[in-house]
Amino acid sequence: MSEVIAVRPPKTLREYLDVKKAEISSMLPTHVNYERFAKSALLAVARDPKLQDCSVLSLFTAVVNAAELGLDFTPSRGAAYIVKFGNQAVFMPGFRGLIDLAKRTGDVTKIEAHIVHEGEKFELEYGTNSHLTHVPRYAGESGKMIGAYAVAHFKDGTFQFEYMTKEMIDGIRKRSKAANNGPWVTDYDEMARKTVVRRLFKYLPSSSDLLDKAIEADNKAIGFTDFELEPLEDGEKTSRLADKVTATVEKKIEMPVAETTLVNEDTGEVVDGLAGVAPLPEPASEPETEKPKRGRPSAKKKEESEKPKSESLKDASPLEQLRTKYNDKDITDARKALDIRKLYTSELSQDEAKAILAWLDERLSSAE
Repeated sequence: MSEVIAVRPPKTLREYLDVKKAEISSMLPTHVNYERFAKSALLAVARDPKLQDCSVLSLFTAVVNAAELGLDFTPSRGAAYIVKFGNQAVFMPGFRGLIDLAKRTGDVTKIEAHIVHEGEKFELEYGTNSHLTHVPRYAGESGKMIGAYAVAHFKDGTFQFEYMTKEMIDGIRKRSKAANNGPWVTDYDEMARKTVVRRLFKYLPSSSDLLDKAIEADNKAIGFTDFELEPLEDGEKTSRLADKVTATVEKKIEMPVAETTLVNEDTGEVVDGLAGVAPLPEPASEPETEKPKRGRPSAKKKEESEKPKSESLKDASPLEQLRTKYNDKDITDARKALDIRKLYTSELSQDEAKAILAWLDERLSSAE
């Protein structure tokens, strides 16, 4: 009996997630379970018929961006959303997701955000003795919304608050390309809270790479950069990751997948079987090189080509050594063990590659 491999490109978000399960798992924080995360993404698409019209590749990219930040799409948490623009799906962090990322910096112990309605006791004063008092109504119908505020409590015992009127919030909404779509329509109060939380972020004593990426993703989703926030020194980190993932899958779309068919050599009978989903090849990371010139190779090139393999490997960078000595599965196992959350081997720094190389070498010597 011989194996005949029939390949086809992934056709659904579930298949894309199966293809990259190991890599996405390695990106998620330890407190986020992959199965729960994947289920929340699939349910988010199933609940919204509009998202089902989006390209599968854009849905997958949105999910990868959420995984990088460790935010899932469970509705009750309001940590992350998938929003449709045209036929494309875009990841959008929710206000609770932004709060979670701010708390991970270690400087913030708590952030709360609330809506203020007519008829409630609300006092606000700025200055040297600034204070905010809000007593919501706990019975009867709430009046019309008049604004929203957010308060950050810092580990040194101090706090900072920010208030925005409804008119100010709606002004931000009008500047967004998502003004009449997604959470602004289905979860207005949540978006109002997120708007004032974002403005509060300018008072945070420090930021983090993940929080910066979340703001960048939010800017991309809503279609503008909030002028109230300072520009990032290294912008578009998350956008670049999304573009890289998309380009990789588009480039290899004819190659990966999925179905293995067993064929009896004597009878020609097909025995049905599913072998699983093959991992997507990694994007080429090597820069384009100059085409070789005609003629004899130079003495230097000839000398390099005649170097023993062990000697040339010794001179190679940690990343080159890693890719030469070990396969993708070994590297993925090491990334998970060392909690290095990178989607591709090509994205590893030389120090990370060195750490993985040492871990795998030690495991190999132990096995021997």
